[in-house]
Amino acid sequence: MKEPQTANHRYFMEIRERMKVYPLKDLCFCPTCSIGTWKPKPRECLENVAFWVEHNPQHIKVEGWLVSNEDILIKHAVVGDPKTGKLYDITPQDHDGPPHSMKFVPHIGPPDFSDLPTILNWAEFEPL
Repeated sequence: MKEPQTANHRYFMEIRERMKVYPLKDLCFCPTCSIGTWKPKPRECLENVAFWVEHNPQHIKVEGWLVSNEDILIKHAVVGDPKTGKLYDITPQDHDGPPHSMKFVPHIGPPDFSDLPTILNWAEFEPL
């Protein structure tokens, strides 16, 4: 059963509209990123990025969404370099093979990113 319009639905609509106007971001993959003996862990992007920026203050945490297709957004965090504008995905994939080719759209709040679900799927919402 589809959800009625909610704050998440309105937020998703805003992202979809933004995706029509602004180009989605390409991610630079960093499969060998490490700090000393620490290495990022698969499926722990928020923790990985928090640790990275704590030890690399020239970088920033960028929260947002991997765009699987225009209908599915997956919560994710990456490292941003304010000097170059590049975004780095330091979280390793938990499978062998080439990196995913999904684009990234930064979160612009409100709502608070931590309050949002892990996946936003357009198919779960009623049409407006």
